[in-house]
Amino acid sequence: MLRQMCRRGRLLAAIKDSTQEVDSKSPVVAAMQILSPPGSVDTDLANLQQLPPAEGTAFNGSGVVLADSMYELILEYWNNTYSPSYIHKSDLTFDLLNSGVKVLPSRAVQLTHFTHKIRLFSPFKKHHGNSSISFRHPSTGQKDMGFIRSIWTQVLEGQKRTFVFVQPHTDTDPVDAAKMPYLTHPRFKCTVKYTNPRHPKSELIVEPRHIISHVAYLPCPQGTFDIQKAITIFVDSLHRNRD
Repeated sequence: MLRQMCRRGRLLAAIKDSTQEVDSKSPVVAAMQILSPPGSVDTDLANLQQLPPAEGTAFNGSGVVLADSMYELILEYWNNTYSPSYIHKSDLTFDLLNSGVKVLPSRAVQLTHFTHKIRLFSPFKKHHGNSSISFRHPSTGQKDMGFIRSIWTQVLEGQKRTFVFVQPHTDTDPVDAAKMPYLTHPRFKCTVKYTNPRHPKSELIVEPRHIISHVAYLPCPQGTFDIQKAITIFVDSLHRNRD
């Protein structure tokens, strides 16, 4: 089954790549150019609309109070990524009221989905498949995979920002990794992770611009490949929004 899925993915990828050939006369290529046109709308910083201050304040006020862990994660992400920096709401004292410091809003609007590269993305509780993504780590630029846990949006510096909370997958240990049959078949682009790790990775924040695509996956029971833990196989060769 996985072999057939991977072959289909490579075929679709080859067809999509051929749409970049201007001189191609193939009717299949012509159809693909209609179904998947170049220059699809993307979610990036250049497309963020500047909102009036009153509108931004009203938008944030319409949301719900963020949990402390989420609030602190957004604060850390923003201060490590953008400027000007914000301070924690609890650090605002009377003497700072007129000093020009910026306080991160305590409220945000929760989203059930968003569209990126003409694809729909949702939290895991809403839709398992739409929550499985590959992405570039905001700090390192390294490619990783995970499930979307929640999606929040705030207006900061006059622009509506979408913060995607992602739970990265946990790698198998070296002993279990050596049992994987995909090590000798790298073109399948299959990766195996623990389904219910004892020590899961910490959640992190990405924005839509960091997301590469969806990732197909198959949960497998304990004993698969002689691994005594439940695992999940992720197939990163079936999507069209590739690097």
